Amino acid sequence: MATNVDPDNIETTARALDDRMESIRTLTRVRQQTLEQRAAAEAAEREDAGAYADALAHGWTGEELKKLGFGEQTGRPARRTTHTNTPPAATRATARGVRNRHHAAVRTTRPNIGSVA
Repeated sequence: MATNVDPDNIETTARALDDRMESIRTLTRVRQQTLEQRAAAEAAEREDAGAYADALAHGWTGEELKKLGFGEQTGRPARRTTHTNTPPAATRATARGVRNRHHAAVRTTRPNIGSVA
């Protein structure tokens, strides 16, 4: 057990811990800013892609937009949803009276208990 306590050693350790805590505070702040800026950039790219798709839908061609300096869209293309009234293939087959091939192919077998190997 230590009999002498060195106040300088305690202060040195405290400064090292303060530096360590300050570095994690800085990392936390910078990381949060990075995440926020990345989310803002992704939102801007989606908006750009939607505006580009709208311009195409309103009669502009890709070549015309390129001549105007818009080039290719920078973000992901706007997501298009398709709506169909056609049910999935399994439902259509059942509606026509065709059974699911998997179930038709499954056979149950009983072991022959009376036979001797």
